[in-house]
Amino acid sequence: MKNKSIKLFAYIILTGCIYACQSELYVNPGKSHYSKEVMLAKEWYELKRPDESSFIEIGLNKSPLEVKPDWEKATVSSNAKERVVETYLYMKGGLIFGLPETKQKFDETGDKRYMNTSSYTRLVIKTRLDNGETDGFFMSVVSSVEYLELTDFKPFGKVGYIDRDKRFSGQIKFHNLDGEFVNGWVYKNGKIVSSLRPVQD
Repeated sequence: MKNKSIKLFAYIILTGCIYACQSELYVNPGKSHYSKEVMLAKEWYELKRPDESSFIEIGLNKSPLEVKPDWEKATVSSNAKERVVETYLYMKGGLIFGLPETKQKFDETGDKRYMNTSSYTRLVIKTRLDNGETDGFFMSVVSSVEYLELTDFKPFGKVGYIDRDKRFSGQIKFHNLDGEFVNGWVYKNGKIVSSLRPVQD
């Protein structure tokens, strides 16, 4: 009788675990597992995105750029107010944001890392936890020379929408899904020291 009770209890636990996993994960035909949050973000983006996403004003190259989210590399984070899905982008064309000091350092040293790793752009889709309202935009992180050297030219995984390295110095810029620059912030040692706004005509 005791063995039957143990087996029944184990079966209930196993069934509950399977159900919980199924409610949290979707499986796509390519055998990759997406979290529920990533799948919802992908669905939202497919409904909201322009036919062709392009930036009109692009850092150093100032040319239109088509982008496509790489959902396989999406990450999910959250705080008390919102849940955020961030993902890297496939890009048709090149996107480089750079600070004057970064260009100067490249000119002085010829070290391409000062240009090639000075910035990166991700798609961010955030959902408010209180009312479910969702918004999406592009976030570009532009590292200072100091921060590039501090991270040994590997700044990409240390600065996200919610979690930001307390040592970060540089700029964070936001563009809407149509590619228009919305706003941004200038950081020094992890603290905001000034804001960036669109240039008014």
